[in-house]
Amino acid sequence: MVSEKLKANWVELLKEWLAILNPVPIDSNQEVWHYTRGESLIKMVEQGSLLMTQVSCLNDTSEIRHAIRLFRDALLEVMAETKAEESIYAFLQRYLGTLNDDDDVPASANNMFFVTCFSELRDDLGMWRSYSGGENGYAVGFKIGHLFAPQNNCLLGRVNYDLDTHRTLARQMALATVEAYKEWRNELGEARALEEETTFLTEWSNAITHVAPFVKDAGFSSEKEIRITRPFAPQDFDRIIILQKNTMMTRHLPLQFPAGLLQDADRFILPISQVIVGPGRHKQISLVSTHALLAKYKYPPNLGVKSIRPYQET
Repeated sequence: MVSEKLKANWVELLKEWLAILNPVPIDSNQEVWHYTRGESLIKMVEQGSLLMTQVSCLNDTSEIRHAIRLFRDALLEVMAETKAEESIYAFLQRYLGTLNDDDDVPASANNMFFVTCFSELRDDLGMWRSYSGGENGYAVGFKIGHLFAPQNNCLLGRVNYDLDTHRTLARQMALATVEAYKEWRNELGEARALEEETTFLTEWSNAITHVAPFVKDAGFSSEKEIRITRPFAPQDFDRIIILQKNTMMTRHLPLQFPAGLLQDADRFILPISQVIVGPGRHKQISLVSTHALLAKYKYPPNLGVKSIRPYQET
């Protein structure tokens, strides 16, 4: 068991780490873009729902592993520094054993966090190619303030791509792991702490992993990504959505929007600011169809526009 006092301390640490990754606040009026394929846009509008994705099921399955590898490296450094303190050294050895990560059994497979991804880039050719199939994709615009409210343990932040910052943060987290374990052990006593160590490891890992989706390899820096994350809760089993993709079965949750959004019967009308019809050979036909889709589900008129980017598949 972990006391509420310690959990409150961990929340404050989490805020400090997120501030390191996101030194500039995000304006609630900023418009961001969710790039997707046509079939996903249709489902989004029909169901009035924008899906979050479990982190190991993202398009780039290695990205969450980037953060795990850096944290493991930092723990190994701290472990070497604390070798004289046998009980801490032994604890860190056991903790590292829970962070084993390989292609067959990625450490992120059971991660509790779900992510929704947006870009600050409007009508960007690189994003069209990466996330909407290249031709005949769509970019759905939203105002940040219409997407996010600090509820349901959700976090909002820009993705940080700076490796030096990642390493500095990983070391801070590794040192904080030692201090958190000591505080928890002092509360329970050494014998009981050993018996209940799995509880501590689970609670601590769940707390600090909230940072991981905001850490990404520098090779992705051109995407200028903003993310909303939230942890999975037992009550979410009634809401979870399972999809079969080309290479895996994936887990999703509907994003919970701030209160007060328009609702038609049991379906939300999403706070869409604009829909861009992506590059392709039939943009005008797709634009007319997009207007018909939005009108059918009672969205405001004239939300659709055409991309100005020149691209077509060959």
